[in-house]
Amino acid sequence: MRDSEPKSEVAVWCSITAAWLAYHEKHLNDETLPDDDEKTLLDALIQISTGIDDVSKLSVPAGVGFRLLQCYDDLVID
Repeated sequence: MRDSEPKSEVAVWCSITAAWLAYHEKHLNDETLPDDDEKTLLDALIQISTGIDDVSKLSVPAGVGFRLLQCYDDLVID
């Protein structure tokens, strides 16, 4: 489905990517996880990008959710 404002959609995906990179840098020593685990992290970041900030509603354990939220919230958006 096409977004009516692709510019904002690209910005959201850039934020998700930046948070994913920051999480891996800060918490995984730049290592990647097995594909299924990476998909779960990405799913949680997509949820966070929609405004979900209750870690109990994310698809990851609470500790991981808190760290992902922090990485997402730490982004500097111009």
